[in-house]
Amino acid sequence: MARPGPQGKAVAGQGWTESCLYLRVVGVRGKRPLGWPPMQGRLGPWEKVNDMTMNLSDILARNGVVSALKAQDKKQVLQSIAERASKVTEVATHDIYTALLQRERLSSTGLGSGIAIPHVKLAGLTSIVCLFARLSTPVAFESHDEQPVDLVFFLLAPEHAGGDHLKALARISRLVRDPATLEALRSAKDEAALTRVLTSPITSHAA
Repeated sequence: MARPGPQGKAVAGQGWTESCLYLRVVGVRGKRPLGWPPMQGRLGPWEKVNDMTMNLSDILARNGVVSALKAQDKKQVLQSIAERASKVTEVATHDIYTALLQRERLSSTGLGSGIAIPHVKLAGLTSIVCLFARLSTPVAFESHDEQPVDLVFFLLAPEHAGGDHLKALARISRLVRDPATLEALRSAKDEAALTRVLTSPITSHAA
């Protein structure tokens, strides 16, 4: 299945692998959204993704952290972050928003437990970019557990990012597995505090 990229270009191949990686890393098994392909035996090569060489500080966009994003629904969340991402990447807001929206139509990137990781590959990007938003009010994201989302990671990658894209997804997914990290993200006072949580070692978040 193809997905739209900037200027209406289709970029094929994203979807199942990354989404299955989410479920594997976050620890949700047997709860795939309707329409996902069946998993047979081992889940595949994404099980072995080594994210230890991928630091969030390397890809987190400058001014790419929002501590209190106001939005009434998923589309407003995607639109708001597309506007911010456009300033960082110089890719048109419309192109980023359209790609994010089309990715959500394949299957929701809501992981459950209030977390979502919208992600796309875009022609024209030269490096992986991550943005993060904590929502003022949780919004419905069609997550598998039907719980609203308040923590959203956005990942934009070059069209041919390949393994680095998976490493970034694995790194974020491992981050949100840590209960102390989630608590720290939800209690951080401002963007600076959020950035410290996002870029510090996971073990440092423990009380």
